[in-house]
Amino acid sequence: MYGNIDITKARVQLKLAERTLEFIKNADYVMYRRLKDDNLEYECMIKNPETLLIEPAAPILIPKQLTHYILIEFANDVMLPPEGELEGYTLMPVDIVVFSLKDDNYRGIDTFSECKVKYALYGPKDEGIIARYYKSRFFTNSKEPEAYKEALVPLEIVNTHNDWVKLKRILMDAVMLRLYYKQSGSFASTQKIKITITSETTALIDYGKQVHGGLKEAKRPLRLSILMHVPRKTEMMWGI
Repeated sequence: MYGNIDITKARVQLKLAERTLEFIKNADYVMYRRLKDDNLEYECMIKNPETLLIEPAAPILIPKQLTHYILIEFANDVMLPPEGELEGYTLMPVDIVVFSLKDDNYRGIDTFSECKVKYALYGPKDEGIIARYYKSRFFTNSKEPEAYKEALVPLEIVNTHNDWVKLKRILMDAVMLRLYYKQSGSFASTQKIKITITSETTALIDYGKQVHGGLKEAKRPLRLSILMHVPRKTEMMWGI
């Protein structure tokens, strides 16, 4: 489950998708362990934590932060006529972060992914960008994300080009994404993303500001928080 861990208990064990997390309370510290198929992958002793919690994060931290872009390729293309508009959804992968909090300070003590991690090049070899790659679909109705592996991405697509266009992919900047989750559950979602198509090969990506009612906004790992402020729009220049 996402959210706070009850560290008043002597032992808490949480089964996610492929991994199990253990929190073992001692006199003045908590021993945290991550296991897969009963094999220990990572452990950390946390001195006097005030709060421990599990949250989804943008999928750019594994195996280390190589980029802050996410490329979602649709298995089903989307065709829009001139001035056409369409709303729908897609799914993106998430990383999982275990946070330790004390007073107003927090730090990620562990980061991992429950889905296969793949990166791809968007654009030409000499000036393109590396992005976390994921293949999904465009849905006209809301879709339940796979627990602890995916987040729902609400989409609004607008074609301002004077001809029919085919949308095959979307490139998003993780710095601009906000993740929300259901406490004591596994549901995660981003804010709404608007795709304004400007030609057969280019588009502007606009990142909404709205807060999802009933969902809690996830903290941002420090490696993302320290990045410079960028405009709330990014551009796809090398194909849509």
